[in-house]
Amino acid sequence: MSDQDKIGSDFERIAGKATSELARRFPVCCQSDEFNYFPQLKLIDADWSKWDDFSSGSIAETAAKLKEWEAAIQASFPHASLEDRADIRLVAECFSTLREQLTLVGPHKSQPTFHLTVLSLGLAEAIEANDPEAFSRRLMGAPAFLERAIDCLGPVPRMFLELGLDMADDVIEWLVSLAKARPEVKEAGAALEDFRRGLAKLEVVPSFRLDEEVPDRVYKNHMRCHMGVGELEDYFDSEIARISEVLSSASQKNFPGHGWKEAIESLPGPSLPRDGMMGHFGKEVRRLGIKCLDLGLVSKEDHLANPVTVAPVPSFLSAIRSAAAYGMPPGHPASGGTFYVLASESLGEAKNLIQKDYRMLAAHETWPGHHLLDLHRWNNPREVRRHIEHPMFYEGWACFAETIMDMAGYYDAPGDSLLLNKRHLWRAVRGRIDVGLQCRKMEMDAAAGMLLSMGMTPARAMASARRYALKPAYQVCYTLGLRRFEDIFAKSGMDLAGFTKEVMTMGEPDFAELLGKFSEDET
Repeated sequence: MSDQDKIGSDFERIAGKATSELARRFPVCCQSDEFNYFPQLKLIDADWSKWDDFSSGSIAETAAKLKEWEAAIQASFPHASLEDRADIRLVAECFSTLREQLTLVGPHKSQPTFHLTVLSLGLAEAIEANDPEAFSRRLMGAPAFLERAIDCLGPVPRMFLELGLDMADDVIEWLVSLAKARPEVKEAGAALEDFRRGLAKLEVVPSFRLDEEVPDRVYKNHMRCHMGVGELEDYFDSEIARISEVLSSASQKNFPGHGWKEAIESLPGPSLPRDGMMGHFGKEVRRLGIKCLDLGLVSKEDHLANPVTVAPVPSFLSAIRSAAAYGMPPGHPASGGTFYVLASESLGEAKNLIQKDYRMLAAHETWPGHHLLDLHRWNNPREVRRHIEHPMFYEGWACFAETIMDMAGYYDAPGDSLLLNKRHLWRAVRGRIDVGLQCRKMEMDAAAGMLLSMGMTPARAMASARRYALKPAYQVCYTLGLRRFEDIFAKSGMDLAGFTKEVMTMGEPDFAELLGKFSEDET
């Protein structure tokens, strides 16, 4: 074995041991892609009675371990191969970010919804497991998990408390529905009622914002923006102005005498088929998959081996979900994923209303968006790259996937260019709200007002703005990620199929590394 091979082997051993230890301490967070700062891993020998431990002692010990692991893998960097160096940077950044999320941001200390999400996903995961005892064993540990959660929380921002109480009601209702077939759920339901009562006793504070010194670090490093809040304010103001001008010009060209909002309002919406909303999206996903095959974006083998299931967003997540979602369970090789569709009635809108931009939404979540990226990540021959997902890369690619389908001529309905650019504007507005809220230059009413101007109902606008505050910096990754993929694609000189195949081999690195990859290819 060469020296470089030995260094690579040592690094992979340390990374594998660290990831497994994190998965034992935080089994639900590492199993689900809901908690994007955690590495993703499903242990073969999982103990279903164990729950994630966010007690102060556990967090302190985890932070110390993460720092130790980070130092150990970085020590091998100077003598590692170029490919191993890329992996070392990826894993070290993951460990550093997770450590600071647990210690500086600390959603487990301020957000009841964080613990309720862990609870709900942990139970849902056990229900879906092949192990017949999984659900019963996980239920046994739920009361202790909820007791620890109350001990973790406090002081809690008033807005986060209100969201937590709303979500607790949803989860209680879900458990009641499960109790009809599984009577053992009642004990967990009683523990959840105790948790809800415990929330009412917590110390409450008015501000939901991060401490003043934290946002810059979260945006620059955790989200890989490499820009502070001041730069981001200017960036999103510029993006909003630019996209608004594109929309205005397009509406005048195709709908003379109408503004872009009026033009979009006049577009006919799809009628609901007999097989309902899930059937409608299922057909669209199949059409997208076939188009991606024709374009050479996916192989026939990967397409057949990775089907997309379409399902409603689980009711217990309705309090924190503002849109559709996608999920693929951890595992090598990949074996398919689920496209979760939020029913329109839960948004306070007309029943069974299918959004006009449903084709872009489906492309974002499935083919060639999140689904294509995830199946390649889990099939990556370099194991460490399978476990790490990053919001800027993940959401940026999914937004670029919508643009791919536009470049391929998939959107051919009147007004599709307006719908696509409205989605670009909507995301830029969300990014601006995110930064405005965290840098203390925007209040929640103003944030909701910006979403109201995008055509949301007042109730949905306020609910969405409140949800954005739960994941500081996340909303900036859509626009920034899209623009970076567009820039790198333009510089690559490649066609869509070639560019997609190259990107899919990388895992989810920093964009500087991705740009370097294509610069090397050019030379």
